[in-house]
Amino acid sequence: MISFITASCLAIQFFAPVEWRPEVIWLMLAPGCGLIFGSVPALLIRLRTRRQDAAARDQKELLSLLLRDYAAERGGWLWSTDSDGMLRGVTEKFARHAGLSVAELEGRDFADFLRRAAENGTASQEAQSDLALAFRHKRSFSGLEVAVPAKGGLRWWRLAGKPVFRDDRFAGYIGTATDATVEVKAREKVSYLAFHDHLTGLPNRSRLTAKLAESAARLDRYGTPFALLYLDLDKFKAVNDSEGHQAGDHLLVEAGKRLKAQLREIDLVARLGGDEFCIIMPEAAEASGVSELAQRLVSEMAKPFTINGSTLSVGLSVGIALAPANGRNPDELLHHADLALYRSKQAGGNRYSFFETEMDAQVRDRRTLQAELAEAITRNEFVLHFQPLVSPVEGVVSGFEALIRWNHPRRGLLLPPEFIPTAERSSLICDIGSWTIEEAARMLAQLPPRLSIAINLSAKQFRTCDVVGSVLGALEAADVDPRRLEIELRDGLLADPSKGIAGKLQDLRSAGVRITMDDLGTGQTGLPQLVDFAGDTVKIDRSFVAAHTGTPRGRDILKATISLARSLRLRVAAGGVETEEQANFLRESGCDILQGFYFASPMPATSLAAQLGLSAANDESSSPARVRTA
Repeated sequence: MISFITASCLAIQFFAPVEWRPEVIWLMLAPGCGLIFGSVPALLIRLRTRRQDAAARDQKELLSLLLRDYAAERGGWLWSTDSDGMLRGVTEKFARHAGLSVAELEGRDFADFLRRAAENGTASQEAQSDLALAFRHKRSFSGLEVAVPAKGGLRWWRLAGKPVFRDDRFAGYIGTATDATVEVKAREKVSYLAFHDHLTGLPNRSRLTAKLAESAARLDRYGTPFALLYLDLDKFKAVNDSEGHQAGDHLLVEAGKRLKAQLREIDLVARLGGDEFCIIMPEAAEASGVSELAQRLVSEMAKPFTINGSTLSVGLSVGIALAPANGRNPDELLHHADLALYRSKQAGGNRYSFFETEMDAQVRDRRTLQAELAEAITRNEFVLHFQPLVSPVEGVVSGFEALIRWNHPRRGLLLPPEFIPTAERSSLICDIGSWTIEEAARMLAQLPPRLSIAINLSAKQFRTCDVVGSVLGALEAADVDPRRLEIELRDGLLADPSKGIAGKLQDLRSAGVRITMDDLGTGQTGLPQLVDFAGDTVKIDRSFVAAHTGTPRGRDILKATISLARSLRLRVAAGGVETEEQANFLRESGCDILQGFYFASPMPATSLAAQLGLSAANDESSSPARVRTA
């Protein structure tokens, strides 16, 4: 306004001698008006700047108050850097949490401090990368967790920061940090529990699935091959049943340690559940390397375990699938490794097998056979054939062994090895076993009381089926003396230490049912089982008879075996007798019962009377059927 008045006065003095006209007046006022209108924008800018500065001061004061409140209430602390990333204004609280003095931290590169701290700990590489990017591009960040070594162990910090600009120029960072150690460790524990087996501490199925997906992705991206090994402990259930679940759990823990000790650092072993494990072997370019590992695992697991003072023995079966040779999809590879594992199990266990393409077809065939078996029960397609049991001294038939056959509608008459293994992999074996027991009891009711019938039962049936109930129920329904039924125990059942099986055998024997050890000489049942056997009869296996009757040394072994059994007050039977020489030798050596094709082949029930001269099925006066014994 002063400038306007000054300019106007000067104009009046200049134009005083001039005639006063409107245009002259305008010329007099123009300089002042120009000054006024020219200064207004500058005035407005100055006013706005003052308001912004005031707002900035208020905001800074508010931020400072908020940060102080945050630090006080949440247990956090403040940090700040200059434009070069060097720590400035380090507080005692910051230094205390960092485990260093203020002097050691002041002027130190903050990013370098965090990076070096992370190298000594287990900080998230992803968080470190995000932090470096934020510093590089001068961006705000929050919630980044990094590990910092401090007194008392590794600590986790959660960082938040915001870049500071002055006059549009980067001036550094200001931020907060809190101790997130408790939260991070809690999350780690939850994650550990989610991806590790609680018993063995090994990775679990979830971790295996994730690792498989990672390996498959690496295969697709870089062509890196890998191998998948599916493992199952042999005879673990028998140990669990005989020694108890606590010993079984201890065995699983020790087995896991043995498996892990054989692996490289990059390999992963996971427990899937029960006694099943899986191994992922990355970078497995050669099958030979996988074979070497599998053989080491089998050999290591064959060594006895000492559990609670007891020496326990198990074995290991392994199935192997190679990627990409046997598939690229994780589910497909697991399936193929499982099929290879089944091959190892079928071969007797304690070995490894690689997946082969024909295994898929075999699985389809087994599934078809299983479905047909279920139908065979309802369609009554099973029949029993009977092979005579001969008393060599009297030369008469003393009973029969009942052998199941399947009248398959398309494939004809099938023998047990063609369908019983499939039945034993499902509950169908219980239905087939019950049918066999009932048919044998009905046949006994039709035969003279002096004749007996023997049936075969496996360890699988004793473990999973109600054998005692089926046997005693069938005998009662047929009104047959239990002493006329004989149960031959297959598959080394007596070598099974399961207390449950021993109890069932005792229940049957207490009821009068006779018990026979069926596979003496096969290696599945040895001298300890023979000495401890609380049954009635031991039966020398056909393979043992064939192998030892042809040489003097073999015959001496047979004689010693028969003599030992008789000294234990056991009856001795021999199967697989096919020649007159074998029959004579076994009779002279003291065998009580002989069986084999030399006397008769298995025959259907309708042929018994005609073949053996039984004049009446239930005629007690009919004379014993005589057969050739020499």
